[in-house]
Amino acid sequence: MSKLTTFVAGAGVGAAAAYFLDGKSGNRRRKVAADKAGRFTREGAGTVQGAAQAASAQATAVAAKAQHAATGGDSAASPRNLNARVR
Repeated sequence: MSKLTTFVAGAGVGAAAAYFLDGKSGNRRRKVAADKAGRFTREGAGTVQGAAQAASAQATAVAAKAQHAATGGDSAASPRNLNARVR
């Protein structure tokens, strides 16, 4: 890492520390930041759950299409069709 990068990173950490550890408003800023982080975490969990449900539905649809193709359109083959397929 170059000296300039190290300096800029240190300045950023120092500014963040001064912002959140301020004696007058730091406590409120920390609480607001914690509330926002919690909200984003909850919203992110909902997004992941929705994506998982969508993937499950898509996998179920693919399985149904495969079963439909494998049985020739009948999900429950009649005994006569089954006998003809076995021969």
